[in-house]
Amino acid sequence: MLNLVSHDTITEIQLARPPVNALNLELLRSLRESFDEAVRDGTRGIVLSGAPGMFSAGVDVPALLVRDRGGVRDYWREFFRLCATLAQSPVPVARCCRCSAITA
Repeated sequence: MLNLVSHDTITEIQLARPPVNALNLELLRSLRESFDEAVRDGTRGIVLSGAPGMFSAGVDVPALLVRDRGGVRDYWREFFRLCATLAQSPVPVARCCRCSAITA
């Protein structure tokens, strides 16, 4: 679901959930855990990237529609936990929207 690439002191987190990197519960958890781990490991910045021409389609609506009330609650709880992680990040966070990798 994610590829982590180290670029010296910068961590690139590549979304890898074809075909459109839709955000399901598992991807949200993986993203948050990867952010937390990168910060703990001393990264100086984080770049989010996706596949060429496709960062993310956003919420995985079909996956959300089959969840019960508790499952929907879990999804949105995790979604907003990830948002809080991004907003409170102690290191700069950027999104690469033109490519799936950073070039030196």
